[in-house]
Amino acid sequence: MSSAVDFVAVDKPFTDRERIGIGLVYLITALFTLILHSMVVIMFMFHKDLRCQNVYRIMLIIGICECLQEVSHVYSGIVVLTQTKYSLFLDGFLGGLANSAWIAMIALSLVLAVERLFIFRKLSPSRNYSGIYFFFCIICLIYGSTFFAVYLTTYTGIEFDILHCYWSYNDGPWSDIVSLTEYYTTVPLLILTFLVYIAIFVIIIAMKKNTSANRNKAEYRLLITSFFNFIYATALICCWHYYALFLPDSPWTSIVINVGWIAFGALNPVMYLTMNR
Repeated sequence: MSSAVDFVAVDKPFTDRERIGIGLVYLITALFTLILHSMVVIMFMFHKDLRCQNVYRIMLIIGICECLQEVSHVYSGIVVLTQTKYSLFLDGFLGGLANSAWIAMIALSLVLAVERLFIFRKLSPSRNYSGIYFFFCIICLIYGSTFFAVYLTTYTGIEFDILHCYWSYNDGPWSDIVSLTEYYTTVPLLILTFLVYIAIFVIIIAMKKNTSANRNKAEYRLLITSFFNFIYATALICCWHYYALFLPDSPWTSIVINVGWIAFGALNPVMYLTMNR
């Protein structure tokens, strides 16, 4: 652990009052999301009927990944408020944890979409193929963990930019190639997920006149929840990589995108609790 590091910037993009506001938004949003999502994760873990279904098992793993991200976002809020990095190792560890959990979650979203596809294609119970889904979930976690292991090396890493108030790759010699690897592996996963959802909607349209297709509204609610999570994640990635094409050139743009990332974790539990009242 290194000692605390205080940062004093000459050309600050934000005033001290603005930084306090940014830090409070980060901290409050992250804490609210972490508490809310933790409640849903605990419910998925201990509710027997939910725990036995593949869709909820996958959502449980996704939820854990989102909770890990929120822990890092709580830290970023504290850093912005205090203008202090308390440990360079902790900064790199939590940055790597947040980004690798996000990467694993993107892969898990594809597994969730495929699970929805099989449900609507066969209208079969969600308890089938549990071993196969578990295997692919493990692959997704290994995929994200590989990035995490690389982030902990001295060659690259994710650090919090205390001046501009967002997470970014550091200036390590591997950062460019790792960043490109992240991009060119997550984008195909998003494209595949999109194609799976198209297939699902085609199946739903084809079954429109089949009254038996409407027998389980819960499956449709879960489909809507997973689809909106996919749309939100895709929008975040597009904004992060292509914001210059359609968003203003302002330091506030990165702040808004980062708040969107923090708030992303609240989407799944809010939609689940709202649609299953």
